Amino acid sequence: AQGVFSASGETPLPVHWWTYFDDPTLDRLITQALADNFTLQSAWDRLDQARAVARRAGADLVPQLNGEAGGSVSSSRIDSRSNSSQSFNLGLVASYEIDLWGRIRSTSEAAVLDALASEEDLQTVALTLSAQVATIWYQLLEQLGQIEILEQQQHTNEQALELVSLQFRTGQVSIADLLQQRQVVESRRGERALAAARAQVLQNQLAVLLGVAPDQAPPLTESKFGELPPLPSTGLQSNLLQRRPDVRAAWLQLQAADQRVAVAVADRFPRLSLSGRAGTTNAVSYTHL
Repeated sequence: AQGVFSASGETPLPVHWWTYFDDPTLDRLITQALADNFTLQSAWDRLDQARAVARRAGADLVPQLNGEAGGSVSSSRIDSRSNSSQSFNLGLVASYEIDLWGRIRSTSEAAVLDALASEEDLQTVALTLSAQVATIWYQLLEQLGQIEILEQQQHTNEQALELVSLQFRTGQVSIADLLQQRQVVESRRGERALAAARAQVLQNQLAVLLGVAPDQAPPLTESKFGELPPLPSTGLQSNLLQRRPDVRAAWLQLQAADQRVAVAVADRFPRLSLSGRAGTTNAVSYTHL
């Protein structure tokens, strides 16, 4: 039976959904992928960048304060006298743009929404990555089980070939029967080689998702399917679609675009800025004979 959406559903929606399979190997693989996958690390870097941009945009809402420092030295010589002078100055410059039309605030809100959308994108990458690892892992288990079945069939066919060969030597069967049984043995051997090649490809794909080289794929400690958890009896919550991070990211990006429209409108009006400066200067003069 398939799960259905229900407004009254009370089935919990776990974040670590793969733990419901009670598969220690799958838990270990997904944990390693979430820690070392390169695509996920890039998503983390993009999130850090978006947060830094949001902090920079929010800084324009408060006055800006800059420090100044300078100095000069001059000297002159008249006859046997040498005159020198030194001057030093320190100052602070404050500036502030009055956000009459909401341009700065809209810019800051757009940057914050971009950061939130990047966070949802990160969740999308993590969710997709965990699903890919689980899919490839169970496909790999399927291939390993197929190899085991083919090996058993190969063993049975080889025993049958020995029996047919004995019957052929005693004249009980024809050469056609012997060749047919040899063809069956070779066919099973080829199917086993193809299954092994598919298993190797899946293992290499799994290694890439884990962030390691194909020849460094983790060894498999088991090759059996576990027991599947039962389907929820109360149905799925109707807000399940609202929990999709890609849907939430698209909504946040739409809101950020709306804030940028407000910024573009505010840019059509004049800006009003205030500035002030405070400083001190110290001058020293002396004469050498």
